[in-house]
Amino acid sequence: MGKAKDIRGLKSLLRKLEGDAEILKVSYINKQKEYGAKNDAVNDLKLKISRLESDNNIRVSEHAMLRYLERVKRIDISEVEKEILTDSVIDMVDKLGGNGTYPNNTFKVVMKNHTVITIIN
Repeated sequence: MGKAKDIRGLKSLLRKLEGDAEILKVSYINKQKEYGAKNDAVNDLKLKISRLESDNNIRVSEHAMLRYLERVKRIDISEVEKEILTDSVIDMVDKLGGNGTYPNNTFKVVMKNHTVITIIN
């Protein structure tokens, strides 16, 4: 009889522990959800702070300005390129290389690796 009593006692203890484990599992899941919600709130606040701290001035990219000049103002970009890369400039680049500053009438053409990088007055 003692063995049956021990088994009943152990089974009772097992049910209690399983119940406690289930309660902890539900609590754990709820805490995970709570943590996720808090973490989302923290990230939202960080984003709001970042936006407020950042420079909110609207900018226009150089590419957009170029397209505006080309499409709205009807400036022929290939003509601008011809004005920059005159025969004289091309001859100097052929003789002196693709890096340097080359005079062109009223301005200078600055090149690096055979690419015009800026114009100087």
